Amino acid sequence: YIEVSVATHPVFSREGDDLLATLEVSMPDAVLGAATTIEGLDGTPLSKGDVRDDLPLQEGNVFTQQGYLETKATIERLLKSRSYAYAQVKGRVIVDPKSRTAEMTILADPGPKTVFAKIEEEDIQGLSRVDRDYVMDAITIEAGKPYSSDVIQETQENIYALGVFSL
Repeated sequence: YIEVSVATHPVFSREGDDLLATLEVSMPDAVLGAATTIEGLDGTPLSKGDVRDDLPLQEGNVFTQQGYLETKATIERLLKSRSYAYAQVKGRVIVDPKSRTAEMTILADPGPKTVFAKIEEEDIQGLSRVDRDYVMDAITIEAGKPYSSDVIQETQENIYALGVFSL
């Protein structure tokens, strides 16, 4: 017959049929997001409820600085895609080590709604060896239409796809 004994281990231990691991977790890794307050969206087409669904850092998730920064960037991107070209987003976080929670407040300043201006030929540089109409056809920006960072990105992608310009 075979006799088996379980050796001690610095990380793993056994309790009945359960295998347990004891790990040290740093305070930043252990803090859970408890509450998120978003201020400054009144008067914009963004509702706080809709915005919350798109945030990388959700209540109850482990709070990280990266998640906090991505949350601010997401709100700013959402505003800039809806005609708020000058949107700025700031925030503050209060961490309570005793309750292992973080209270995050996001402060959005959408700024004024903006529209695109007319793009003139002299606004575009590097047309000396490229047909103006070829480039202008790639531009999806329309004068008087609401500003959108998505439209700017689409125009940039269209122009780069022409294969006549380089970075």
